[in-house]
Amino acid sequence: MSNCSESRVLEFYRGSTVLLAGGTGFLGKTLLEKVLRCLEVSKIYLLIRTKKGCCAEERLKTILEDRLFDRVRKPELLAKIIPVEVDYEQEYFGLTSGLKSQIQKEVQMVFYCIATVRLMAPLKEIVETNVFLARRMLQWFRTFSRLKTCVYTSTFFCNVDKEICEEKVYRDLPFGGYEIVMNMLKQLSVEECEQLKSTILQKFPNTYVFNKRLAEIMIETEFGQTLPVAIYRPPVITPTYREPLIGWTDNTFGTVAYIKSCWDGLGIVKYFDKRAKCDFAPVDYCANAVLVSGFDAVEMRLGGSDRCIQVYNHHNNKANKTYGELASWLGDSRTAVWERFVWYRIIV
Repeated sequence: MSNCSESRVLEFYRGSTVLLAGGTGFLGKTLLEKVLRCLEVSKIYLLIRTKKGCCAEERLKTILEDRLFDRVRKPELLAKIIPVEVDYEQEYFGLTSGLKSQIQKEVQMVFYCIATVRLMAPLKEIVETNVFLARRMLQWFRTFSRLKTCVYTSTFFCNVDKEICEEKVYRDLPFGGYEIVMNMLKQLSVEECEQLKSTILQKFPNTYVFNKRLAEIMIETEFGQTLPVAIYRPPVITPTYREPLIGWTDNTFGTVAYIKSCWDGLGIVKYFDKRAKCDFAPVDYCANAVLVSGFDAVEMRLGGSDRCIQVYNHHNNKANKTYGELASWLGDSRTAVWERFVWYRIIV
């Protein structure tokens, strides 16, 4: 899809009305730009919260000023974006009955990218966004009369306890299973959840991956038979590779923070497994994958797939580079800084 050539995927989306939830985030903004630039859609409903006193229209204006959107800053393209101000704590997310009804009648494609990505966020806080909000949103999507496909963005690492991760939802959870965990998290206070966190998480290394596993089970259990939903699992998402420009990012988290700390000479101690494989994917690749997942999920259903939910793992079996090799590349590129580093490795 990089050259926007004609394809079945492009035809699938042509003339459609899209709803993008989480379009102000890293992947969401890249996905918005890609849809505008390469897909001849009719309209894009972009859900935006009021933040720091800025309304949806003001936040959209600020977002579109980013150089990421330089190639789509045309009146006829930007006119397709309909900013929808939402309050996720209110019933129907604070939408007026007229707008809510309009969206329900028009939307055909949904891309869901909302998530709290802080790995060690308090359990109660992250479950409210990554699980309970997702459930409420999916209940709403189920009322969309023309809906063809809904792609939920999860993470490849929600199954870190599996030696081999297949393209299916794994339903096993510690602490009694899905129903018990859901009821418990709903009833417990923030403090109680933190006190029981280690007992609840058990084999999961952080609250983020645990909640993504829980969300996947929720989706398959409660919506697998009633909603055309697919699950897309990206690996660690990195800056753009080439679309719409090389090396774009809007944050200094994850791999960007890692590399920046090396170059700035701030992170002088690194603790890592030098043999561990690097599961990275540029954000423009991930945006493409979301779009292809939405298309393929419909194709699979029409083809008679016996799976109630299509799951897509974003992984390259040929990418066998390790963190040790990554460290060497970074060192070779900035030798003067690299010589000041002290490395501690899990495996020496």
